[in-house]
Amino acid sequence: FAYTAIDNSFSMDLDTLGYIEIPDFTKPYVDAVNSEGQLSFVCWIKTGNVGVNYYAAGSGTLSNGPFTFQFSGKNIRLTLKNSSAVVYTLTGTDQLITDADQWFHCAFTWNSSNPAIERMKVYVNGVADSAQTNGPADIQSNPVASFFNSDTLIGRLRESSGNVTPVSIDEAAFFTKELSEETIQAIYDTTVNNPGKVADLSETPEGEPYAWYRMGD
Repeated sequence: FAYTAIDNSFSMDLDTLGYIEIPDFTKPYVDAVNSEGQLSFVCWIKTGNVGVNYYAAGSGTLSNGPFTFQFSGKNIRLTLKNSSAVVYTLTGTDQLITDADQWFHCAFTWNSSNPAIERMKVYVNGVADSAQTNGPADIQSNPVASFFNSDTLIGRLRESSGNVTPVSIDEAAFFTKELSEETIQAIYDTTVNNPGKVADLSETPEGEPYAWYRMGD
């Protein structure tokens, strides 16, 4: 499978106070995710400092919300919270964000139908990290639950915590399906084989994104 390569002229550069707010996104997205029992988030990201924590997207207020797509220094990290407010975190160990001021493609997936140890997966530049941990059977969807933010934030963990380093984000897409390793590799390969262009995510074999933010394109 190969994607159509489309133009990519813009990205979103965020300073330590900057973020993008998607109003009233969290609950309808999580409801759709729980209906399918699957989730994926993909984006291109560039950080000014690989020695600190920084965030691609979050859904929390005072703490982690239902989903957080983040990085602990060079390590990609997926954090999910289930309907009982139990937090599950998968931190990558071998597919690393090795350099500051360089673009990396990152993917985060969850599938409740997989064995618990295989429900959460993370990818960097099309390659799955080997790290494993037990994942939740569902995702928190109660909007009155503690720390649940109705607005999803791109470039921030939660309302009260921003990045401590500037980040740039591009082609951020939310799915209600688990993208396969082959699909994620093809997304990355499209840019590698066509510099200055990106994959047309509407062609994804698993279906169109639930939401796709092209950051200016």
